[in-house]
Amino acid sequence: MRPIFIRKHTAALATATVLNATLLAAFDAGAACVVPPFSTPVEAQLQYLPQCQHDPVYLAQIGRLLNAQKRYGEALDHLERALMFDSESADIQLDYALALAGEGDWLSAVALLDTLLAQTALPASIRLAVQQAKDRGTMPSTPPALTASTLRFSAQLRAGTDNNLLGSPRLDQLTISLPNEVLALPLDGTMQPRAGAYHRTDARVEWGFGKTAHGVWELSANMSQRRSPDVPEADSHQDDFSLEYAPHSQPDHPLAPYVFLTRSTFNAVRGTQFTQWGIGGGVQTPIGECSLRWGGEWQDRSIVSNPLLSGLYAGTSVSWRCNKHWQWAFKVGKDRPLNPERPGGLQHIASLRGLFLKGNWLWDNEFSHTHDSTGYSPLLDYDAARSTNRFSTRLEYHIPIGAHWLAALGVEWSRQDSNLALFQVQNWGTYASLRWVW
Repeated sequence: MRPIFIRKHTAALATATVLNATLLAAFDAGAACVVPPFSTPVEAQLQYLPQCQHDPVYLAQIGRLLNAQKRYGEALDHLERALMFDSESADIQLDYALALAGEGDWLSAVALLDTLLAQTALPASIRLAVQQAKDRGTMPSTPPALTASTLRFSAQLRAGTDNNLLGSPRLDQLTISLPNEVLALPLDGTMQPRAGAYHRTDARVEWGFGKTAHGVWELSANMSQRRSPDVPEADSHQDDFSLEYAPHSQPDHPLAPYVFLTRSTFNAVRGTQFTQWGIGGGVQTPIGECSLRWGGEWQDRSIVSNPLLSGLYAGTSVSWRCNKHWQWAFKVGKDRPLNPERPGGLQHIASLRGLFLKGNWLWDNEFSHTHDSTGYSPLLDYDAARSTNRFSTRLEYHIPIGAHWLAALGVEWSRQDSNLALFQVQNWGTYASLRWVW
């Protein structure tokens, strides 16, 4: 079993490993160890473990070979033991950080890499390797994969400003189309965009269980609450739940199935209430260092506050993820009204999202297009079918603080264009956040 304190308290690594080295040395039987050549296959090298279990050179070599084979969990066992005997080795610490990142413990990995970079006596060659590992490694913005029996908690506090907290159209009048004339009706000032500050709190729990030979079940629940002292009408609460069977990317299993179930609820002070159930599935296949998914999704979209707008969605999706540095997701589908009197009738929906990670930077972009099949209202542009295009972007800079804390600064902007002026909306804002993960 891996010593828990090493992974969860990386900052205390030096003290802890020295103490462990002293204890282990007391039990050293003094057996001779001949470290095999690095080119020796790892399975053959493991046969030397009984006589070499106290040799840091041998243990580090095994760990590096296992890292190369992406057997990060096994590598951690040997690298942790190597650090117990040689806690000052920058090479071993670097390999250990890479194994941590491979296992998904990205906060500890980044903290250890930062500790290495802070060493003034670090050789230039090692410093370059550490910096490169940090630049291309798994960064705090990437959610780590869950493994069997993993239970993870996280919480985030975010404070920011938004120029349009209520998502209102920027209109001072609304044009009404009548059979024989067009009227311009002035809108009340309360319907104009309202800027102000807000704060948002998030709490999340994730659990990995039911591991099989090809994947693991992942259960997650998230609660989010937004409050604005400037515009109390913008206050809202949202809950999200998901259950997914996530396959491992294995070259010997090119087509692995995945399935998921989701539920989301949204409640706003203004009265909007929304509940959505979703179910879907498909197959995942590895392509080099990447993974490709394609499948189908069905949703029951219930607008509790206005049932007339409720609908049933069915669509397909394709996503491509590479090295946790970037990912793309494309979706296309149709939302069928539950009530045939719903404005706009059947709605066609398509979206494309791209997420990019580089060093401490995260860039998130999404474009979506919707088009109604029938006219939205006889009073709006003579019953024209509504068409909207929405683009949103978010740029975030991450600042790791220790092994379990992450600060972030961000800016976000979104714009929705439509042939109907009532649905033209624009937002922008800035924020700062602090996240805790355990």
